[in-house]
Amino acid sequence: MISGIVSSVQNKVKVNTVTETVVIGDSAGTNLNSDDQHNIAIGTQALNSTGTDADYNIAIGTNSLTALTEADGVTAVGYNSGASITTGGANTVYGAYAADVLTTGLGNTALGYATLSAADGGEAYNTALGYHAMIA
Repeated sequence: MISGIVSSVQNKVKVNTVTETVVIGDSAGTNLNSDDQHNIAIGTQALNSTGTDADYNIAIGTNSLTALTEADGVTAVGYNSGASITTGGANTVYGAYAADVLTTGLGNTALGYATLSAADGGEAYNTALGYHAMIA
């Protein structure tokens, strides 16, 4: 069982008390705290601005989930994917720039480059598949 964070940044290792969390990348997971559990952050600045209670999230890719504060069950894979999500939980986002301006919406699925980029607030329960789907 993992009981801390290990992050290698230019030959430096960071360890803190966040439980069952994996962090790899420069400035990834920098603001995770003991209330943020069972998260994965891989990539530069991935999942780096969590607040008081963000659990079961996966951020893979540079700048993915960089604004997340109090959402659970968000998966974002790809450069800048889900970058503006703050409190919108249960979103699944795959692809560079996918749902990159969504903030509080929940239950969305975006698969493809820049999908669901028209959703810029609390839009919920949308499914966008393919290049630029639901972009405007």
